[in-house]
Amino acid sequence: MLIFKVENICKHFGGVKVLENMSLAVKKGEVVGIMGPNGAGKTTLLNIISGQERADSGEIFLNGERITNLEAHIIAQKGIRRSFQTTSNFPDETIYENIRAAIINGKHMSKQEEQETVNKILERVAMLHIANRRVSEVPISYSKLVELCRCLVAKPALILLDELYAGLTLEESKMVTELITERKKMEGVSFLLIEHRTEILLDVVNRIVVLNQGKNYFEGLPAEVLANKEVSKLYWGE
Repeated sequence: MLIFKVENICKHFGGVKVLENMSLAVKKGEVVGIMGPNGAGKTTLLNIISGQERADSGEIFLNGERITNLEAHIIAQKGIRRSFQTTSNFPDETIYENIRAAIINGKHMSKQEEQETVNKILERVAMLHIANRRVSEVPISYSKLVELCRCLVAKPALILLDELYAGLTLEESKMVTELITERKKMEGVSFLLIEHRTEILLDVVNRIVVLNQGKNYFEGLPAEVLANKEVSKLYWGE
């Protein structure tokens, strides 16, 4: 079942075309990877979807509802959460309070339910023992995991991940892949993620969209995309 689609999104910065008639769709429980060279428009696309930037033209729909150019907090309430290349956590708050804040903004729970939910996800990412540490006191990889946990506890329809794997250890990367796979299967959560490393894309995504100069350059199954000669030439210069 299709839950999300982008139709003919265009975005210019001055005279520079960053996105030009960009379209894509995501099914319920599907993980779609976005790859492309630097400057292809990948992060700008996520910024427009999540309300951090406005599209010049085009439409965006979530569960059949038009959400184009709504404010970021409204888009989050409607069911889209995201991570950033530079994390958006509250650095002076504890890990526990950062994740709890995501529940408060998204779901109505009792104090006990909140505590159980936060503790469960922290245990899943092996961070329960540092729940009372401030985010500013932990390594960047932990901060990235906190941001992912904040997305997950809100139980959105779609999660956008902007190079989440960058800076993670092999063990942490494996754990993130397992979490994504669990949530798509158990809860039907969909994911749209930007990632450069092909080994991760092969492990976690169902489909890849290749961007080039703001356009959908190629789209297909991971093996199809990575075997495509034009994609290889574009991406690796081969």
